[in-house]
Amino acid sequence: MMFPRGVTGNYSMGELSSKWLVGAISIIGSRPELLERIFGSEYNANWQETGCLVVQIFKDYCWQEILVDTTLPGDIAASNLELWAGLLEKAFAKVMGGYEVVQETFARNGIKAFEKVMVELTGGCVESYDSRIEWSILKKRFQSGALVTCALLLPAGEEEVSSGILPNHPYSVLDVLDEGLPDSLRLVRLRNPWNSDWTGQFSSTDHTSWNKYTELRDTLQQSDGTFWMPYKFFIQHFNHFSVNRLFPRDYYQYHLEGIWDEQKGYLVTDVEFCGNPQYRLSITKPTTLFISLCQLEKKMTDINLILFRSKGQSYLWEFTGEPIAQPVEQSEPQREMNLEVVVNPEEHGTHFILVVYQNTQKPDCPKPYCLRVFANNPANVEQAPKPFCYRFPVEFTKNNSAGKRQKQDPNKPGAILDNTQWCRNPQIFLALKKPSNLKICLERIVGRRKQADVQIGGTVCRLFPSSQPDRGLGPVKKGRLPQQSSQVADLLGEKILRRKLQILPNDWLKEAPYADDATSVTVNVSPAQGPIVIIPSLSEEGLVGNSQLTIYSDKELHQAIRLPEQFHPTLCSEWTPDAAGGCHIYYAPYEPPKTATWGKNPRMYLSMKGRSQQTCVTLARCERQWRQQIAKDAVGCMLGFYIMKLQHDAHRNEVTSRELVVAETTFCPSHEVTLESVALEAENYVIMPCTYDPGKVGEYILYVTSDTKFDLSDMPPEMDE
Repeated sequence: MMFPRGVTGNYSMGELSSKWLVGAISIIGSRPELLERIFGSEYNANWQETGCLVVQIFKDYCWQEILVDTTLPGDIAASNLELWAGLLEKAFAKVMGGYEVVQETFARNGIKAFEKVMVELTGGCVESYDSRIEWSILKKRFQSGALVTCALLLPAGEEEVSSGILPNHPYSVLDVLDEGLPDSLRLVRLRNPWNSDWTGQFSSTDHTSWNKYTELRDTLQQSDGTFWMPYKFFIQHFNHFSVNRLFPRDYYQYHLEGIWDEQKGYLVTDVEFCGNPQYRLSITKPTTLFISLCQLEKKMTDINLILFRSKGQSYLWEFTGEPIAQPVEQSEPQREMNLEVVVNPEEHGTHFILVVYQNTQKPDCPKPYCLRVFANNPANVEQAPKPFCYRFPVEFTKNNSAGKRQKQDPNKPGAILDNTQWCRNPQIFLALKKPSNLKICLERIVGRRKQADVQIGGTVCRLFPSSQPDRGLGPVKKGRLPQQSSQVADLLGEKILRRKLQILPNDWLKEAPYADDATSVTVNVSPAQGPIVIIPSLSEEGLVGNSQLTIYSDKELHQAIRLPEQFHPTLCSEWTPDAAGGCHIYYAPYEPPKTATWGKNPRMYLSMKGRSQQTCVTLARCERQWRQQIAKDAVGCMLGFYIMKLQHDAHRNEVTSRELVVAETTFCPSHEVTLESVALEAENYVIMPCTYDPGKVGEYILYVTSDTKFDLSDMPPEMDE
């Protein structure tokens, strides 16, 4: 018979056995309901006739059926009177690859392998306690029906027997007792399957203690294979405690599997922590939740989980509030990390977000995991949709590192100026399909030699200010792209894609604050805002280094591209008192003649390498720097420019003449003026930026794009001999 004398849990070792596996099987033998789950398959009704048996094991966090025959090795068969124990050991040998593999695995992994097999035998969850376990926890867990085991873990070579306790052998707790005991006495009863008896206080040979408490001697009968010991010695002679949590049948259980597919933040304060898997939990009444996070692979890394209140959010982008619950961090990686919390709708609300993550700087990816939730009342548990992720490497060089958007005025301490050079920073453009929540993360890639006093930040804004029309997308209705949205990619690449030159007073913007290593900003945007521009920057102009831009979005973006900087050059210069000649226009007798000063304006040189039909030139100025001059003379500060063919006279001097002008703007009282779709031949040209009146000094930006190759410079091209 399989259980000839009933289940006793008395199971001895053979030469092929492992003490850790034998200890686990012995513990299970004291719980008939667990054996019923393992051997209760309907296929086992005629096992004696078929010679085969189905053993059910909770392998990889799901119940699996293992078919074994009833023939046992002589060593295993001879050492046991209870057939079930040998068959269970054989099932593990089959799953793991043989008895020798079982021995090697348990010898190498010890207590970790033991805790793993306890889960596989029970379907429960393991809590580990190093050094000691508090009496209140021990008593509470035992009374809840958990299997509590303990061991004295010592390094190899130091396995001396102390007071009868065998090092590196598992012992199971059979009872805890403190009620009604005199002198605040607390006792623990343990099973001893190793034929090595406890020799300390309240042992079978300690007649002094038993005679002192005669009532206990008569009540607490010593039985074969068990012993009592005081709690103070229990935590003194054992240094590792495992609690295998088992839950009542009326508990609601939820099982979800997932995968960590790439590296994310491992601290709540990390800007990319939101990229870790998130789960939504909701309740309707006070509920006790036990949540277990398990890693499925043999290679273990630090894992953890944390529970936050959800204030109407379906996904958490920022983690600024205090968490509701989080496990205590362990000194070494655990196969399982658990938390238990009682949530009350009146105190905590009804909706929560659970984040699971690898708690290490070098996570193992991809890595599967299993999430198990046990609740005494109904709860809704579901994984939140994974956000879409877009990554861009961003390299700052001398040519594209222009510093912050605003800078200190060197002439007025405490005053702030717009940084004209800011537009040279890298720029990334986003086209949206639907209203979206975005988490934009910027991170410096720091090597061994970290630059001091270097920070990273960024700006998120619209490509077109609200005062300017969206020139490519057309009308937007109900927050969605127009019907020609399939053409948006081409439009964004050819017609809309323009460098953002400045932030005007009516511009919408969000900024990621400057930080030493990483920073982020969360925004809510819609297609009605047109293309969105992200402009990362370092804290000072000219700083170099590598960084990464990561964009998380709850909706798929239509397009995310980086501006090709080589095709979108800018020049930043200024009108000075000696080079601010105004325009060529004048109306006598109301204005003095300007033609004599017109040629004194700055000159920029455009060399076309081929014939162009789509050259676009923009002249811009920073509003803050020009604010006072415009307030005094708005007409005189109007902007415009001329495009002239580059010619020289007999003395090799440049010629300034209206006859050489091939294109010009009207003068506008705005901060940007543009000529689009200018047709130019493969020649050299002069671009002359002007204000309407002479004598208006200040910085400006010149920006050129074209459908053919060109060079833009503030130095004239070399003249042919």
